Amino acid sequence: MRSTARDMFRWVNSIQDARLFARAESVELESPLMHVRSEPPFEIHYGYGTRVYVRNGRVAEIMHSGSGDAGNTGIARVLADGTIVVVLSNSGMHRGTTWASYLAQRLVPRR
Repeated sequence: MRSTARDMFRWVNSIQDARLFARAESVELESPLMHVRSEPPFEIHYGYGTRVYVRNGRVAEIMHSGSGDAGNTGIARVLADGTIVVVLSNSGMHRGTTWASYLAQRLVPRR
C-alpha cells in the first residue's frame, strides 16, 4: 500500500460520509461478513477488505490495513464515535505486529 496519511484519511472519511458510494454500498463496506475469531470483549469479523470489531452486537471499529515491500505498513481505524486514526510506517515489525498497528493501538487503545 502506498499513500499519504492525508489521502488515507480522505479515503476512509469519504466511505463514512457516502461521498464515494451510495449509502447502501458504504454501509456494506463497513459491515461484518464472516466471523474470524473471538477476542473478548470483541468478536472480530472480516469485511470487504476490512477487519470489523463487534462488541455487544454493535460495530465498535472498522480497520483498514495493509503492507508492502520493504516493511511499509499502514492502518486506518474508524471508531464508532467517528474518530479516525491513520498511521503509516516504513519500519517493519514490532512485538509481533506492524509498527503501524502498534502505534495506532497506542494512540487510541481499544476499549
